Amino acid sequence: MNYQDINDEYKNLNKRIEDKRVYITRLADSIEYYKNQIIVRNGNIASIKLSGMLNDPTTQAKLKINEDEKKKFEEQIKKLKSDLEKAKASIAPLQERVNAEVDKLRNDPDTKRHLDAVVQKRLKRRLNKAEKDKKELTNSKFKVESLQQLIKDHPSIANNIKGMMSANEQVNKLEQELAQINAGGSTNNLARKVEIENTLIPTARAKYEKNKAILQGVLSKVGTIVTVKDVEDIAKGPTKTNKDGSINLDATLNARVNKYRKEIEKIDKKIAKDQISLDLLEAPYRTENVNEPVNNTGDNTQGQENIHWWNFIKRFKAWRERKNTPELPDAKPVSRGEVIIEPEDSKFRDDLKYEIAQDYTRDTMRALNKQSRKIMKDAEKENKDNGAR
Repeated sequence: MNYQDINDEYKNLNKRIEDKRVYITRLADSIEYYKNQIIVRNGNIASIKLSGMLNDPTTQAKLKINEDEKKKFEEQIKKLKSDLEKAKASIAPLQERVNAEVDKLRNDPDTKRHLDAVVQKRLKRRLNKAEKDKKELTNSKFKVESLQQLIKDHPSIANNIKGMMSANEQVNKLEQELAQINAGGSTNNLARKVEIENTLIPTARAKYEKNKAILQGVLSKVGTIVTVKDVEDIAKGPTKTNKDGSINLDATLNARVNKYRKEIEKIDKKIAKDQISLDLLEAPYRTENVNEPVNNTGDNTQGQENIHWWNFIKRFKAWRERKNTPELPDAKPVSRGEVIIEPEDSKFRDDLKYEIAQDYTRDTMRALNKQSRKIMKDAEKENKDNGAR
């Protein structure tokens, strides 16, 4: 298969389609322009007829000019609409030829296998990143929940944690004020600047360090997995306050836990969608035991027959059940068995320099995402319908 020739034809056809679309836009803009001109002429004609001076030769001349121009614009619009329909109709045959060039890739078993392997790697990278992000969020949520339990067991540390949060907020506000003073360049605020730098910020930091030291002493005695560094990280976040302006520690930590929970749920859905996309992509390359890659003959029919839509819905429903199960921070994702679409020593490594190959992988990703979203939607609907019975 001559990749260069196929790519050149693909680019040429796409360029012609793009030119057609630009031409269509220009035609549509021209039609709109002439429609507005007709509105203006209709207004002029109505005004002239209401003027009561239709017997005046000059008025009659103005009326005729506007009527002639209106007629001319209507004829122009008719012609433009005809050109517009022809231009739109001319895109379909070009698009069919574009699809035919893409089919040359899709119908070549080795090329399709290579490009599917590229998509597989991208999906796996996305899944690995999502799993990593989820683990970090799960760790953060676990630390906050552990701190909540520690506060229940040792209520005295609540004041120290609130003291650290309060001091941290004071320092942030003072530093913002100082930055505004420095940006203004005015000498009128010199006294305030000196007060902030020499008194207020050092006092707030001393308050922070005092509470931190007390907390560290307690933590070293009680033998908890929560570290001072964990508390410092938590203290940097936003706080919830009572009506009197004091920090509401329970509400603050609950809000933090809920935030992490929502972010984890969002990532869970992303993982489920990408996993289904990966399953769909790998389905033709799976044998009956769905754990071994098929041979390289390109005959993937049997693999496709063994992977039914309900399998994907079943996997998504299993994910939905797992997401409601408490997960430890160090939990590892379950391995389903690796499918190797293509060996590492592929001879197709330079294919992605071609535009048609780049578009093929992009469009494949989009199609898989669309299918996986539908599967998730169908599974959610089925679950909702079953719950209503």
